[in-house]
Amino acid sequence: MMELSIFHEKLNKVDGNAYVIEEEIHMPASGIYDEELQHDNIADNTLAVYTGPMLTGEQIQTYALSTPSAMPWKRIIRIQSDAPVVYITYETTGDTVEADDINRVQAAIVETQGGVNAEEARAISAEEEVTRNLQAEAERAAGEEQRLDGRIDIEVMRAQEAEEVLSLRLDAEVTRAETAEQVNADAIATETSRAAAAEKVLTDNLAAEVSRATAAEKVLTDNLDNEIERAGNAEQQISGDLAAEVSRAEEAERILSDNLSAETARATAAEKILTDNLAAETTRATAAEKKNADGLKTETSRAESAEASIRSTINTNKPIWDDKYTRNEVDNKFSTLETAIDWKEAVNTFADLTTTYPNPEDGWTVNVKDTDYTYRWSGTEWVAISANAIPKATQAVDGLLSKEDKACYDDAYGKRHTHSNKTVLDKVTQALLDAWNAAYSHISDTAKHITSAERGNWADAYNKRHDHANKAVLDKVTQALLDIWNTVPNKVDKVPGKGLSANDYTAADKSKLSGIAAGAEVNVQPDWNVTDSASDAYIKNKPSAMPASDVKAWAKAATKPAYAWSEIGSKPSSFTPSAHTHAKSQITDMPSSLSQFENDAGYITAADVDTSQNHTHANKSILDSITQAMLNTWNNVTNKVDKVAGKGLSTNDFTTTLLNKLNGIAEGANKYTHPSTHPASMITQDSSHRFITDFCKTIIDWNAATTNGFYMASGATNAPASGWFFGRVIAHNVNYLYQEVYQFTASTDAKAIPKYIRARMNGTWGVWTNVTVAIAVPPNAKFTDTIYSHPNSGVAAGTYRSVTVNAQGHVTSGTNPNTLAGYGITDAAAKNHNHDSAYLKKGAITWNDLKGGG
Repeated sequence: MMELSIFHEKLNKVDGNAYVIEEEIHMPASGIYDEELQHDNIADNTLAVYTGPMLTGEQIQTYALSTPSAMPWKRIIRIQSDAPVVYITYETTGDTVEADDINRVQAAIVETQGGVNAEEARAISAEEEVTRNLQAEAERAAGEEQRLDGRIDIEVMRAQEAEEVLSLRLDAEVTRAETAEQVNADAIATETSRAAAAEKVLTDNLAAEVSRATAAEKVLTDNLDNEIERAGNAEQQISGDLAAEVSRAEEAERILSDNLSAETARATAAEKILTDNLAAETTRATAAEKKNADGLKTETSRAESAEASIRSTINTNKPIWDDKYTRNEVDNKFSTLETAIDWKEAVNTFADLTTTYPNPEDGWTVNVKDTDYTYRWSGTEWVAISANAIPKATQAVDGLLSKEDKACYDDAYGKRHTHSNKTVLDKVTQALLDAWNAAYSHISDTAKHITSAERGNWADAYNKRHDHANKAVLDKVTQALLDIWNTVPNKVDKVPGKGLSANDYTAADKSKLSGIAAGAEVNVQPDWNVTDSASDAYIKNKPSAMPASDVKAWAKAATKPAYAWSEIGSKPSSFTPSAHTHAKSQITDMPSSLSQFENDAGYITAADVDTSQNHTHANKSILDSITQAMLNTWNNVTNKVDKVAGKGLSTNDFTTTLLNKLNGIAEGANKYTHPSTHPASMITQDSSHRFITDFCKTIIDWNAATTNGFYMASGATNAPASGWFFGRVIAHNVNYLYQEVYQFTASTDAKAIPKYIRARMNGTWGVWTNVTVAIAVPPNAKFTDTIYSHPNSGVAAGTYRSVTVNAQGHVTSGTNPNTLAGYGITDAAAKNHNHDSAYLKKGAITWNDLKGGG
């Protein structure tokens, strides 16, 4: 039985709507699960993996998410865990159907078409088998007629030899034979008419099925047109959303520009106030600001270029992304077709029927594997309908004839015999036999006395005697038999005392009596199993084995043959089609690919894609990691770089590591406004330290603080010292993180608050390091007293696209390469490349080719 294809239910996109999904995953034996998530467009920050359902059990951190470059709405998750079952939870705004989903549908349709073709081949084979059986039946009937003709010829010859005595009976036999032939001819004509009617029923059913399939195809076409219209509306909606997002981004850039101008004015005023005491610092800050401005300009140009590239990618792929069914829509279409199928999945045993299908509907059909019987629900019970479920026939139960019984039947039929004088034999009774035996005894009496006249009469009779061929029979005739015959109302000779003359006792009657053996019994039933030769039922000269020529070819076959139509009794003369449905596997002209549908204007196919525009990004892994949440965070940050005098960030300071740290900190995460009142939900340890529970987590072990956030503890284990501590954690993951804590003391000098830092590398904790400023700044002290001059690195001032950094993080050299090789990029195509055989795949193009593989 063909297995049904399985498609995960898709979720429709609804503005402002989010779905919470939980996937149950059975981990492979290898302990590594690497598959696509069932749904698209998920919020990465909402994804979590647990060993129990509903966020229960142990949380699993050993997983990674990746995004296919050509399908940014998808996520591929790789999980490493020893747990047999894990649960993935996340939020999604709905699914996007891409070409890969349609390819799966096409594969299912192709498989369905294969099933239809197989069913068509089976039907043709069955029709050929019926044709062969009909031909065999015709040949058997012809052979039977020939055999009957031969027997008639023999009978004619025998009748001719006894024509004088059996002329009347011969006419009757000829008439009977002609009648039998006519009966056979009528039976053959009836069977021919029945076969023609059955063939017409099959033809009508096929025509009806073709009409139904045509109507179903029209419904599918209408549904596809509706879906195309819906996709067009969705595309228009997405275009509007994209325009709104562009406007929002432009407004955010304007705000950033205004904030940058304001910050520049503020920094200038601050520099003016600190001119006397911070001349040297002002010079350094000015230089640092210039570097920051240059770096910001460079980063702005890079971001604008990346944004243009992303927008180009979106505009290029958007028609492809929009021209898709959602997985939910595809599943709904096939669910509509599959729910109407009466033929259900097979079960192992008959008992499994009630558990697998507790609420069956009338007409549901299921195969049971252990017996290979097929059952159909009649509305009240499961009824066996397959031919192999019909029992063997017994003397008490109707059913199929076994091959052994059929062989015995054919043997008995072949050894049957008939009596040409059966009508005469049927009239012989025991009373007649007794009378004849009594007559015979009387005639054989040698002690009878006769007179001289009688003796003379006897002598005369002796001289005139003649032989009788049936003398042995006549010798048994006695006076008693004659008296009995004389008393029979309808005897041959009704004249008393006359005896039997040639006129009364005809040759035909004599032949009848001659054919009856002495002591013959009436209606003796022969029995093949009787071994007593003295028994009347004993069969003489029976063979010890049946000749091979008498055994039918089908009886010698290794398997039981199918019964011919003519061998089935009590069959109806016609078959009225019942109301029924057909599975898609039975539709011969169901489309097997999207190319069989007519393509509407405005939608593209693989042939319409301009592959000459294909390109790759050297920083693909960075672009793939950019999410909408990150973009929103960058757009909303008003002070990306702190330009306060003395804290300027040069290109040397603003590293990728710092960027990653900043990206991991939510907007406003380092800001705290002390509330005017303190609700009961706030944790109050003393009058100086109050924190909102949602803002700061209370812990008992600093080794347990392994995720991004703020923490506080009193007397916690693995702390730098005893007492109260407050601090933050910046974590890449549980194996690589940074902790920074402050100890609460009674000191009123902020610079004297103890500060400790440590890091965890490769899962191993480092030691706590005290980085507290130990000595307070003396009153009225000037910064010029402790001026620090940064040593010259030997690199001329300027802007460099590529720099070399030493172990202390200082730039030791800088270059401005103008080639990809100068940047160390080896996997990028030249800007003047073409898409020849080295870039363009020959032959069939798959979805993996279009999306970049992987």
